[in-house]
Amino acid sequence: MLFPSQSPDGSVVTCLALSDVAVGDDLPNAVGVFAADDPAAFGAAPDQGHHPRPLLVEHALDVFTRPGLRGQRLAVTADGVATGLGWSPRFAVTEPPAVHDGTLRTVAQDVAAGLELVTESQSLPGGTLRIRHSVKNIGEGEYVLDGLEVHVPVGDDMGEILDFTGRHENERAPQRHEIADGMWLREFRKGRPNFEGSVIVAGTKGFDFHHGSVLLVQTAWSGNSVLAVDRDTIETTGIVAGELLLPGEIALKEGETYTMPWVMVTASDEGLDGAMNSLHAWERTLPEHPACQPVTLNVWEGVMFDHDFDKLKEIARRAARIGVERYVLDDGWFHLRRDDYAGLGDWWVDTDVWPEGLHPLVDYVHGQGMQFGLWFEPEMVNADSDMYREHPEWILQASGRTPIEQRHQQVVDLSNPDAFDHVFTAMCKVLDEYEIDYVKWDHNRFVLEGGTNQRGGAPAVHEQTLAYYRLLDRLRERFPKVEWESCASGGGRIDVGVIEKVKRFWTSDMTDALSRQRIQRWTLQTIAPEYIGAHISQPSSQ
Repeated sequence: MLFPSQSPDGSVVTCLALSDVAVGDDLPNAVGVFAADDPAAFGAAPDQGHHPRPLLVEHALDVFTRPGLRGQRLAVTADGVATGLGWSPRFAVTEPPAVHDGTLRTVAQDVAAGLELVTESQSLPGGTLRIRHSVKNIGEGEYVLDGLEVHVPVGDDMGEILDFTGRHENERAPQRHEIADGMWLREFRKGRPNFEGSVIVAGTKGFDFHHGSVLLVQTAWSGNSVLAVDRDTIETTGIVAGELLLPGEIALKEGETYTMPWVMVTASDEGLDGAMNSLHAWERTLPEHPACQPVTLNVWEGVMFDHDFDKLKEIARRAARIGVERYVLDDGWFHLRRDDYAGLGDWWVDTDVWPEGLHPLVDYVHGQGMQFGLWFEPEMVNADSDMYREHPEWILQASGRTPIEQRHQQVVDLSNPDAFDHVFTAMCKVLDEYEIDYVKWDHNRFVLEGGTNQRGGAPAVHEQTLAYYRLLDRLRERFPKVEWESCASGGGRIDVGVIEKVKRFWTSDMTDALSRQRIQRWTLQTIAPEYIGAHISQPSSQ
């Protein structure tokens, strides 16, 4: 039985394969990956026949690359607490694999380890596959999960990898490496994909935009993640992808389940642009896919924190005359926000600057036939804010220690229900009062020492990421006409997880058109161009 992924022209480029599976078979005999044009290249060892290579690496099956599931069971015994149990599972299929609503689902268990594993795979429009595992604790005691990752086999003819480095105003800079024995490991620990992006490509040597076979793998997740290319002297090559879990971050009580983010797998024999076209085809089917991108003017570079109604009104008048369709009021409109030292967290209009609120400007902009957009940074707080003075415990920190400041700000612990409700309520009041068409959602600092005071400083980046999604979803439901942009100091939060929730990405704070070309060319490899926001500015002096 095959579960195919199709390229835009209809040809099968990558498949998930099911053998004749019986209950009790080892998991790798149930589901794996191979290349449709050369099953042997993605099969098991020759003496085992052309079985698919596993999507989960298990050491119990005589494989010594990075284990796909890592953890241990904490079990109380007569002598106290026993650790290190259940650390090497061997999963056997407990239900015949089946396809339901377009999802191939395989269920397996290791009763001795007290674990159940569910592997789900979907074929998306355009040809991309997405794959994920879920692990459930079905034993007694607590199971501490260190990692759960998808293993994507790489063909033996693929000898190069391409991934990205990057920094502010120079996002997504490509770098190439030859695949060698050992592991090329990328860990994204900053609480967001950051300026590099959690993306890796393996391909035949010399592959480029239009030539060569490539396999593009990325994690659909807006928090910490891990990518690796793993090869030892015996096993074949694989790409490993998943969420990067901090120590003790996921501790499953009996009956609890952890589901990892989707891992997107895109294959092409027409180079990078073939993979790009596959991803774009899927993105254009999403409910939030933008019908268009209005011509946008953001006033930040023009006025920064100097909010003067007459000046902003004149900018709006000129913008409307030259065809601007959306006018955005950036940072500086809220309580105490005269510079970047104060105000984050106090999401109400500063009446010292706006004595009549934002109504005069919003009404004028709409009267000129333009949309009105507003800037927020909901996940951040300044020490000089009413919110922080009243609730200093509402920040992410480890062991009660205040993290080093970045940009004079800390990260709000959205996993704390009280902090979450405070931010949600404050944003709702603004969006209820004013006719806002668009929100520029920023995230201007890394998540440093991301622990929660609800559990004595225990790691909470996983919960923080889920809370970010939950906050965005609740606001989207409450304000369905508002369009949302993902921004993080430019292109620090561009990923195929949040793309299902936003209509626009701010690609980079670099607005010089020539400098933007390379940034946008590589961003386009995973994000369709109609999602990408860009501004027109004066040429660089260099």
